Amino acid sequence: MALLNLIKQKKFKMIWKLEVDGKTSYLAGTSHKFSYPFRKSLREYVMKTKRIVLEGSLEQEILEEVLVVGRQTPKESLYEILDSSIIELLIRKITSVYTQKTPPTFQVLADIHIGVFYEKSIREILKKNKPWMAFFLIWYEFLEIQDWKYSIDIEILNIAKELNRSIHFLETIHEQIQALEGVPTDRIVNFFKYAEHWDDYIDKYEKLYFKGDLKGLMELSQIFPTRCPSIIENRDPILFERMLPYLKEGDSLVAVGVSHIPGIIDRAYKAGFKITSIN
Repeated sequence: MALLNLIKQKKFKMIWKLEVDGKTSYLAGTSHKFSYPFRKSLREYVMKTKRIVLEGSLEQEILEEVLVVGRQTPKESLYEILDSSIIELLIRKITSVYTQKTPPTFQVLADIHIGVFYEKSIREILKKNKPWMAFFLIWYEFLEIQDWKYSIDIEILNIAKELNRSIHFLETIHEQIQALEGVPTDRIVNFFKYAEHWDDYIDKYEKLYFKGDLKGLMELSQIFPTRCPSIIENRDPILFERMLPYLKEGDSLVAVGVSHIPGIIDRAYKAGFKITSIN
């Protein structure tokens, strides 16, 4: 397994060097779920810095708070909002993706049994969770089946711990939950309608991310539910204000979701930073 991971690793290109007053830091655009690890490449950047700055804590007990809030019974569930044809599409999509991962000899049997499982579980998810939580549970299930099992944020955090770097966070978990509460339900509904094309979406996302093509990635992800004001526009100014002292001090690696990068870079330019894309 260790050898396989080593072979699979590629150069991390979604990163920028920020310089001001003779001080250098790095800004990484992360993907919370991805298909490949970047451990070797990320380690090189962590080794260049003294401190690591992340959006928020990734400790399990902290993330449990997100689950507690997200699993509260919604005033109006996605099960009530979605047309029955969309619910059937989601069940069919997740079932087919899972079946395709099954050896051909067992695919018919798997399709039947897995179909029964997802018929029940997806309906339960849509009924019993807030819309944003239901979205992430179903979307992450799709990604996990496709072996998108790596988190760049967690990779950076683990490397930082191994190298005894100081670790800092830009937001509290309560601020992040508040942002999630503002994700428009209609964006989630529209993305679910697009479920038949999710395979194409992640294939394009993967290629653009490997290339470090920020512009292409931002154009592609316009349809993604969290590309909305409560997650991006409202948070970018706050994230930049809070990371600014670390950037000015230098020797910092700041890692935020890749969708925040355009807003952060724009503000960094205006603040007098020299910014260089590394790819």
